[in-house]
Amino acid sequence: MMPLPTGETTRGKVNQMPLKDENILAIGMISMALGILIGRFLHLEYAGFSITDFTEGVLTGLSLVLNLTYLIRRRK
Repeated sequence: MMPLPTGETTRGKVNQMPLKDENILAIGMISMALGILIGRFLHLEYAGFSITDFTEGVLTGLSLVLNLTYLIRRRK
């Protein structure tokens, strides 16, 4: 790995490496599949809080954001 030039931080490098469209679509589809499977086959509760419902919601939301991002990028 090459050393960073003087005055440049790693934060600037992270923003310069966007995900490829195929990777965004794949991650979106996998998160949707995992969300559906978790919601269908698992049920975990802790102190009255449903962990599986929370996880299912997070994965479904992630899937929606990534799949819509893919569609918007493909339109351009």
